[in-house]
Amino acid sequence: MQERNEFQFCPQLQQLLETQKVTGETRELSNHLGIVSTKNNLWALRVLLLELKPQNTLEIGLAFGASSLVIASTHQDLKHLPSYQHIAIDPYQSTTWDNAGKIMLEKAGLQEYVDIREDFSCSVLPQLLIDNKTFDLIYIDGSHIFENVFIDFYYSNLLLSKQGLLLFDDSYDPHIQKVINFIDKNFSQTYEKINSFYLRLNQSGFEKVKHTLAVKLKKNQLTIYRKIGETERAWDSKFKDF
Repeated sequence: MQERNEFQFCPQLQQLLETQKVTGETRELSNHLGIVSTKNNLWALRVLLLELKPQNTLEIGLAFGASSLVIASTHQDLKHLPSYQHIAIDPYQSTTWDNAGKIMLEKAGLQEYVDIREDFSCSVLPQLLIDNKTFDLIYIDGSHIFENVFIDFYYSNLLLSKQGLLLFDDSYDPHIQKVINFIDKNFSQTYEKINSFYLRLNQSGFEKVKHTLAVKLKKNQLTIYRKIGETERAWDSKFKDF
C-alpha cells in the first residue's frame, strides 16, 4: 500500500518536492519563494480526485506544475484517456516560470492531459463560460489580490458542476480570506465547507488540535467547498456583510 507521505504515483513530482528545484527552458529555478503547493495540499488534491473521479478539472496558477502533475497523474490513474481534460491557466508560464510547468508535464508524459492557457484568468474564464465548459473540480491558486480572487470565484461558481469541488490555496491570505468570508455569508445555500483534516498527511492528535485552531483563527492553508445548491441567486437576495 502506498505510504501517505509519499508521492510515488508521479516520480517527477516526488523529485520536485525532494529537491525543491526544477529546470525551465533556459535556467534552473528553485522553490525558495514557496511557489509549489504544500505537500498537504497536493495530497488533499490527490485524495479528493480519487474520491470524486472528475471528468474535467480546472486550475488557476500553473507555475512549476506540481498541482497539475497531481491532477493529470490522477486522471491517468483513473483510466481517463488523455483529451486535455485539465485546463491550467497561467499568464506567466513562458516568462517568469520559463515553461517549467510545461516541461515537467512533458517529462511525466502527461502533456496531453493538460490544456495550458497562457493568459490572465479574467480573460480565460469568461471564454470557458461562453464555450459551455463545466468542471467537477476547480483549484484556485493564482493571483492573491482580492479583486482577482473575487473574479476567479465569480466565474468558477458559474463553471463548477453540481456536487463539484472548489478549492482555495493559501486561504489564510487576507485577500483570499475576504473572498471566503463573502462565500460563507452570501452563498451558504450554494456551498458547504469540507473539513480537510482527513486529507492531511499527518493525522496525529497534536496535528488535529493545530488544524482545528488554524481553521478557527482562519489561518488554514486550504479551504474546500462542495457545491450543493443553485449557482445563481435571486436578483433581490439579501446582502450579508462580510
